Amino acid sequence: MKILHVFDQFLNQTMNWVHRLMNATDVQHYVSSLIYVQHAFEMKDVNVHITPLQKIMKTASTEWDVRLHHRLYQKMARSYHLSSIKRYIEENRIDIVHFHFATTAALMSEMLDWPIKTVVSFYGFDYRHALLAKPELKVSYQKIFEK
Repeated sequence: MKILHVFDQFLNQTMNWVHRLMNATDVQHYVSSLIYVQHAFEMKDVNVHITPLQKIMKTASTEWDVRLHHRLYQKMARSYHLSSIKRYIEENRIDIVHFHFATTAALMSEMLDWPIKTVVSFYGFDYRHALLAKPELKVSYQKIFEK
């Protein structure tokens, strides 16, 4: 089985739980994120899809400004990034897309309409703070639950 884990950013120091999750399961893991941040965690047998915007800007993967990247993504790179992920899924014959954080699924909600099994994991931030901070997410969350 091949699982594509989708994040807004991967893998900062507070997300070491992802490293343990992937190393503890016996499936092939792939990662796609808007921002890929390298650091000390070695992840064996995990294939990383680098966002086209990160490749084009040639920014070191330790130097990303999260807010700037999200603004650029929303303004100019959204469709290019999504088509890149779609191609990556097809080329690697991914079986399941796993969105970590509902806010990421909301950001890339078009992917929910693709003909592939999808899982969305809600964590504390997603179901509590995000909706209070951005009530407009309620519409996207409704789509997530419908799918």
